[in-house]
Amino acid sequence: PVETCDGADEDCDGFVDEGVSNACGGCGPVPDEVCDGVDDDCDGRVDEGVTNACGDCGVPPTEVCNGVDDDCDGVVDEGREACNGVDDDCDGVVDELPERGCTRCDVLPCAPGRLVCVAAVDRCEPL
Repeated sequence: PVETCDGADEDCDGFVDEGVSNACGGCGPVPDEVCDGVDDDCDGRVDEGVTNACGDCGVPPTEVCNGVDDDCDGVVDEGREACNGVDDDCDGVVDELPERGCTRCDVLPCAPGRLVCVAAVDRCEPL
């Protein structure tokens, strides 16, 4: 008789489901690895391929200005300043941006303006 994956020793050799069980010893395909601290796919490694850059489950934390690599990308306190009410570049100043051009067309004819950040919102002001 041929061994099948059913918990019985069909070939009467003293072994159950030999040659037909998966790496975890069960029937069917090997389970997918999930982030739970367990070697779900029975390959000797825990949570491989399912953890974030910090080695934890879920989305990695965001970088904050604290002298620590919070998002585990190898760079401490990096960031390009954006108009968002946050000190993205960790220099102690919020939303300082170089002067940027814009075009105002709320009053015709359209006129050049300058983009400024006011209360975390970009606004095109007249020159």
